[in-house]
Amino acid sequence: MVIRVRDVNDNAPTFERSEYKIELNENADINRPIMSLPARDFDISAENSLIMYRTEGNNSKFKVCNNTGKQFNEFSYVAREDKSLRWSLFAGELLVHGILDYESMKEHYITVIAYNPVRPMLSSSVSVLVSLLDVNDERPSIDVYTTSADNVAVVTEHSHVGTFVAHLVVADGDATAPNNDAYCDTNSTEFALTPLFDMEYSLSVAVDIDREAGGPQTTAIVTCRDLGQPALETHTMIQVSVSMGG
Repeated sequence: MVIRVRDVNDNAPTFERSEYKIELNENADINRPIMSLPARDFDISAENSLIMYRTEGNNSKFKVCNNTGKQFNEFSYVAREDKSLRWSLFAGELLVHGILDYESMKEHYITVIAYNPVRPMLSSSVSVLVSLLDVNDERPSIDVYTTSADNVAVVTEHSHVGTFVAHLVVADGDATAPNNDAYCDTNSTEFALTPLFDMEYSLSVAVDIDREAGGPQTTAIVTCRDLGQPALETHTMIQVSVSMGG
């Protein structure tokens, strides 16, 4: 008499660890694999040892590769260097699925489920904490304020050197230094840019301005660069009306 023992699904998939913590640049490419979360199942039959993966909850920024354990080339994208890349993915690999932004959300908590798609359905879970790293992806912004009601910069010809023209306030949307630190300068020979406080500047008269010689209007171009790598910069053109002296 031969007794054949039939395998039943009595082993849940198991992960190697219960939780993972990783760091990831906020500009990581969509569909890029960031880590592997392999699970094992000790059932003998192919049906009962088959493992499927899914993420739990409403986190739309990440997804888990689910290809029943075979290597494949499903996801492709064009990289920032305009070179076409294709990733070879395996079951249980965690992928970037949406645009990440450090300034909006610094950390993402993800629960990945490994399960058998048979009856009874057995499963286990693993927690992943993804901490984003700030990259320099925000340019400085420049706000210009003057003493006139319509915020137009006005200076009287032959004003004394140092006469106030405009107040500049600089901001950078990046969250961490040195990405959100910036310095400014001007290419103007008629005006000087002087630091006041952190990220604030005063534009003032630097030389004698003659309306008859230079005309009723002149321009100062201000450039602000952040200290991130690579550095990003912003330019603003300040039109200055030159009024006649008394």
